[in-house]
Amino acid sequence: MMDCPSTYSEIADAIRIVESQRNHELSLVIASMYVASAPVLVQLMGDALADGDLRELFRAADALRSSSANLGARRVAELCHEVRELSSKQALPGAAEKLAKIANAVAIICSALIEKTALLAPREIV
Repeated sequence: MMDCPSTYSEIADAIRIVESQRNHELSLVIASMYVASAPVLVQLMGDALADGDLRELFRAADALRSSSANLGARRVAELCHEVRELSSKQALPGAAEKLAKIANAVAIICSALIEKTALLAPREIV
């Protein structure tokens, strides 16, 4: 299995919530919130990692894990959980590798969500 959601099935999992007809508007709001917040959380994780601030790293990883799990981006949620399981500053080099995978996956997911929600967004009737 690949570490980032670059296969069709993994991207489909990530945007599955947007395709729900019963919850169309809610799905658009959730997708929009993810696109707005996920890159910020990735940046916060990167800054915390650079500063050696495990507390802030864990806080941002927890937030991204939750929102990714809610969206269906399982691999991102798993990677965030793995970062959260680090026990000391000696484990930070492993966190950097995981963060690179998270950043790549979030970029792919956000791009797919933007593309998908643009196609599904309600249009005004003229």
